[in-house]
Amino acid sequence: MKNIHRWVGAIAALLLAFIALAGVAIQAEQMLNKEPRPPDAKPPTQAAKETVSKNAFTDQRIGEYLARALAAAHLASPGSPVLDIELRKRGESALARVTVASPEPQRLSFDADSGEAAKPPPGPRDLRLTLIRLHRGDWFGVTGTVISVLCGVALTTIAFTGLWVYVQMFRRRLQLGRYGVFWK
Repeated sequence: MKNIHRWVGAIAALLLAFIALAGVAIQAEQMLNKEPRPPDAKPPTQAAKETVSKNAFTDQRIGEYLARALAAAHLASPGSPVLDIELRKRGESALARVTVASPEPQRLSFDADSGEAAKPPPGPRDLRLTLIRLHRGDWFGVTGTVISVLCGVALTTIAFTGLWVYVQMFRRRLQLGRYGVFWK
């Protein structure tokens, strides 16, 4: 049992360390980019409300944006089914992000006013998505998923074999009259 514990632990240690570091990076990025509202913050002013309502989408514009985004997505990736559409205001213009399934899901970005391809601005969300994809093994395709599953199995194996080794050692200590749960 000790040998299984040692070999599985030694092989899995590097992969589990990588997965753990990616998970820690996700949490750190989330904590650093969170902007909590202070408890004494005042509600938005009338000017702020007017700015928000001026920049909000109207029902008519949403229909136009969606139609342009769908047409542009079908031109960029003919025959691919649409999985998701997202509209965002970007200054005075609007950005449409369309996710299509061609054969792997692909996110396309368009200027919703013109229907032309647009590059979304990089931001903290992109870093977060990159870290999540690394953490889950998505960048490595099916191999990454298999490695993630094997790491989970390895971690479970290490936990159970470690417990088994501890129980065996504890029993031997009891036979020798040493009753401490932990020892040096």
